[in-house]
Amino acid sequence: MSDRVIEIAGDLLACVGSLVSRAANEGRKVVFLSRDGWLPWRLSGEAGPYLMVSRQALRTPLFAADPARAANWAIDPATVNTVASVLARFMTSPEKFAPELHAAGFDERSWKLGLGRSDRFRLKEFIRSRVFTGHLEFLKKEHLETTLEYLRSSGVFDEGGVQIVDVGWNGSCQKHLQEYRTMAGVDPAGLGGIYLGLQARSGFAKGTRLEAVWEPGSIGGNLFKLASFYTLAEMILTANHGGVTGYERGQHGVVPILADHDESDVLNQWGLPQFQKEILTRAEASLPEAQRDFDLLASKTASEFERFATKPSSAEASRYGEWPACVDPAHQGAHALAPQMNLGDMWNYFVHRQPQPVLWREGAEARLGGYHRLAFKAANKMDLLAGGIRRVVSRLAR
Repeated sequence: MSDRVIEIAGDLLACVGSLVSRAANEGRKVVFLSRDGWLPWRLSGEAGPYLMVSRQALRTPLFAADPARAANWAIDPATVNTVASVLARFMTSPEKFAPELHAAGFDERSWKLGLGRSDRFRLKEFIRSRVFTGHLEFLKKEHLETTLEYLRSSGVFDEGGVQIVDVGWNGSCQKHLQEYRTMAGVDPAGLGGIYLGLQARSGFAKGTRLEAVWEPGSIGGNLFKLASFYTLAEMILTANHGGVTGYERGQHGVVPILADHDESDVLNQWGLPQFQKEILTRAEASLPEAQRDFDLLASKTASEFERFATKPSSAEASRYGEWPACVDPAHQGAHALAPQMNLGDMWNYFVHRQPQPVLWREGAEARLGGYHRLAFKAANKMDLLAGGIRRVVSRLAR
């Protein structure tokens, strides 16, 4: 296992841990969000509640009340969207809406195919239509009260200073929790946040307390320009359990529902327990340094992280490229972060975006040699150029 990655992971965890320690010493309640808050929670000695949440679990009842908001969320830009994967984000399947989908232009053969631009538009219209809003109302009725009950029992609605701990990036889970606090009649700004990386400070309740190790325009600002930054950081700060899809009432109150697909077996085979043990050992050793000179360690670790992300060794790319990353909001399956690719795989990915997202392109390139590496490098440059042109055209068309 790469010593460099363990050192980076442990040092960035120590930086997060120093912010958590300071909050606790100031008398603020700290709540750790799953799954990215798992290692900070362990480093802190389990100093506060470990809250089982996810974007999926929090958004299902919130967005059910607003079909337009639901439609915009469900078509996720980071994944290959299909009719089946989008409807799974609303805890349903195409089979339950077969006649209505057919009328909207989606026959059974198309349900698992990637959606084109016009398909995405038509599916959004379907989600906003009367055909589907009845299902959204059902979701709200079924899940809103149980979600509120779970959050209340975990201390999210406590008065005074409460800080959630998460990896980042736009604070969407914190913003949703602030919405739930408003529903519960509690000041939303009383829920602050501690992050590894905070991309922007807009959209939070006025007066919200926010702290981050890395931010644009500050320490680690360059990291936010790297496409692989987000998934690599989430790899380092992962948990030993699957994602949360919702909540249900059990014998002893409301409990979280974990995704049917749980990559824990794959992660255990990969070596997750030992990986986490070594990260925590390094973090414990680095915590005094983070508390003594936070800016120095945060800056040094950001530089090391950038070098790893953009220029991994072949051995690092081979090992960490096999990490099973799941970026789908409904936790539907996982794919290797930087898979080993042949020419056919490159064609399928760069032309059709199939069969999986390549979230760490520098890692995928580092795994290749000879003409395969040259082919990947050329295809990647052309793809990035084409993406830039599309963004410019899209802005001009507005």
